[in-house]
Amino acid sequence: MSHILRVADKFAFANKLAVVPASSAPLKGFIETAGFQVIANDDPSAGLSLSLQLGIAASGDAVAVLVLLADMPLITESHLDRLLKAYDPVVGCVASSLQGVGQPPALIGRKHFKGLASLNGDQGARDLIRNGQLIETEADLLTDIDEPETLERLNLAKNAMPYGTEGVGQ
Repeated sequence: MSHILRVADKFAFANKLAVVPASSAPLKGFIETAGFQVIANDDPSAGLSLSLQLGIAASGDAVAVLVLLADMPLITESHLDRLLKAYDPVVGCVASSLQGVGQPPALIGRKHFKGLASLNGDQGARDLIRNGQLIETEADLLTDIDEPETLERLNLAKNAMPYGTEGVGQ
């Protein structure tokens, strides 16, 4: 998570929010120390849609929100910059894409906030992203660490890199 916070902090967003389980006091303290406002999710088992809704509700008058997942430690500043530069308010959504399949990180405009409020469960913004603008992205960049085995493979690969790993996966 520290990596994604550092990458996001490089940008001059009006608000920097992080939705986290309400039961995670150490995580909340860490995020606040990094300069982000913590939004407590009282029911993480409700899925990604609730986290999106909580973040959007706290975003105030933002014209768009950048949706990042904490378990994607290879996202780079340059990738987020590509998304921000590609954003078209008429379309209202630009997302990362792996072989034509959209996924976070994604920048979602205010015009879609109402639709996101009606989502349920773990579907997240999948349908919205599918119909938005897609930025083809290298597979490695979108590595999602959901299992300990994936983290172990990432650490092994990182240790084998001959060119250094400053800022990667930290």
